[in-house]
Amino acid sequence: MVGQVLKSSAPAEPRFREIDLVKLLAGIRELPEIAQRLERSNVKLIVDGRPEVIEGLKEELTEALVCLIENAIDAIEEKGASGGRIVIRIGGQPAGRQDQVEIVCQDNGCGIPANDLAKVFIPFYTTKSKGTKTLARSVFCTTARPMPVPLLFVV
Repeated sequence: MVGQVLKSSAPAEPRFREIDLVKLLAGIRELPEIAQRLERSNVKLIVDGRPEVIEGLKEELTEALVCLIENAIDAIEEKGASGGRIVIRIGGQPAGRQDQVEIVCQDNGCGIPANDLAKVFIPFYTTKSKGTKTLARSVFCTTARPMPVPLLFVV
C-alpha cells in the first residue's frame, strides 16, 4: 500500500516529443497574452529560420520562449522605443556542434549592461524590481539542459 502511494506521488517521467521550433514560435505569437502585449506596445515579432524539429519538453520550452519574448517586450518598453522589433532566428546547429540547435533572439530594447551579461543565466538573477517576473532566465537554464538535443540560447 505504501509503495503504491509513493509510486503515484512520484514525479512523472519527462515526456519528450517532436517539436517544430518555427511552428511553436508561431503558436506563441498567437497566444492572447503575447498577441495583446505585442499590439499594445507596438512591437513586431519576427520568426526567421527553416523548420527545425527537435525532441523536447514542449510545455517547458514554450514557457521559456514566452518569458524570453516578454523580457524583450519589457526591454523595448523600458527604452521607450517606438515600433519595437523582436527577431527570433532558428539557426540549426552552431559551427562544429551537431548536437545543438541555436535560437538567437535580438530586439531593439534597452539591452543588457555589460557587467550583467555573465549573470543572465544564473537562476533567479534579475535586475527587475520586486513583483515582476524573475524566473525567465532560470527557466531557460532548466529547460535547455534536459533536452535530448541541447538548445543554445543566444540573447
